[in-house]
Amino acid sequence: MTLTENSPAVRMPKWFWWALTALVAAGLALRAGLYATTDFTVGDAFITFRFAEQFAAGHGLVFNTGEVVGGNTSVLHSLLVGLGACTGAGVPLVARIEGILFDVAGLFFFWNILRGPGGLRSPVLQLFVLTAIFLCPFLFWYSVSGLETPLYLMMIFFLFDRTLKQVDWCWFLAVALLFFSRPDGIVAVVAALVCLLLKEKKLPWKAGIGVFAIGLAYLAYNYFVYHTVVPPTVKVKGIVYHCTAWDNVLYLTARFFLHRTWLFFGFLGVLGAVVLWRWKNPAVRLMGIAAFGYLLFLLAAPTLRTWYCAPFLALSGATLLLGICGAAEEFSLPRLNLIVPAVLVVYLAGSFFADRILFRDCKMWRERIHDLTEAEGEWFKANTPSDAKILVESLEVGWFCKRHTWDWPGLVSPNVLALVRENPQIGFFEISEKLKTDYVIIHQGWRGVDDTNVPPNYKFCAEFFSRRNGEAVQINNGKDFIYQRVSD
Repeated sequence: MTLTENSPAVRMPKWFWWALTALVAAGLALRAGLYATTDFTVGDAFITFRFAEQFAAGHGLVFNTGEVVGGNTSVLHSLLVGLGACTGAGVPLVARIEGILFDVAGLFFFWNILRGPGGLRSPVLQLFVLTAIFLCPFLFWYSVSGLETPLYLMMIFFLFDRTLKQVDWCWFLAVALLFFSRPDGIVAVVAALVCLLLKEKKLPWKAGIGVFAIGLAYLAYNYFVYHTVVPPTVKVKGIVYHCTAWDNVLYLTARFFLHRTWLFFGFLGVLGAVVLWRWKNPAVRLMGIAAFGYLLFLLAAPTLRTWYCAPFLALSGATLLLGICGAAEEFSLPRLNLIVPAVLVVYLAGSFFADRILFRDCKMWRERIHDLTEAEGEWFKANTPSDAKILVESLEVGWFCKRHTWDWPGLVSPNVLALVRENPQIGFFEISEKLKTDYVIIHQGWRGVDDTNVPPNYKFCAEFFSRRNGEAVQINNGKDFIYQRVSD
């Protein structure tokens, strides 16, 4: 990297390298420990696992063999896990290994940002910021969740690192990889273009044309491979779910701000103040704009899940840390090298107690999946022919049962989505009748369904129950029923 007069010094003391090595080792141990003790997996990850498994088996990136339908939110993640599974390694293990590696790579891309223009000169401050992000209880667990989140965050930091340096082929590569990591990668790309506009005082037309071409390529991929320009995940959620912005605010406050709305808005106020205060700092400006961009995306989303919030949390935290630490360094606060380690010790102590709760909740979450979707999948493998067709609400059952699986509201089932669009109140058994599925799995209480209003041509087969519940992970007691359609 060519240094500017505002760039931090490159040379680091020997203790920093030892401390950085210890940080990476501690982060790896924390992630491996979470995986080993809980086998934690977010339910949606099993959908990706099925796509990757099918790819490794030579069927392409599909959920059901012979049905070219895209329901994998992250094409790149599904592809990479599938390629890893081609070696013979288990899909879940590959997803965890790749997730941890992407987390570490993301850490070093973020460190490049800290060392670049607008970054930090102090090794102590750099180590503090890196530790706070890499060991953050809100973020590290995604690496072993099986989701694309670590890949996505790594690509965001990769793009921002290039944006702060120059628009070259690496910058366009980062844009392309980000688009194929998640459709909402456009938020980070727009933030990068806005910052290029502010920096150059003119339209970054070359970068804009390149982004437009890459966007067309992404849409063309969806059209020619899956026969739809809009990714199915976006289409389904936009049609079926209808959360308001206030619903999403309440979700964010419940999940990350102790159910206190004032705390959420107070956090946004501090974030906005830091961005305005350090506006001339290119790194703070870029990450701050992106953080608020992702917040707008969250508020506009038709439905939210915890992992949708990861970019906002990571970027807002990085913005605050860089802005405040940069100001402390610029104003040469006295005894900074003593204050920062003390704050870091307090942070690590708080993280330790938070991690204990996190480990408990992740184990409970995984045990609930074991009680329901995994147990149901094993039942299907033991009691149904391999060509059985199943209608489910929880698509992850398809990973466990290895059967032809259609889902409500139609993530991998365009025929189901068409019925739901035609009649949003259509019943589960009515869908099964129209599609002639062999079995249905339905949650107790789904749109009023119970054992008193099941059609007579559906035979009860099995019941599955889980008492795992907890407010922190927003799960409750669950009961599922399996029925077989015995006649037309």
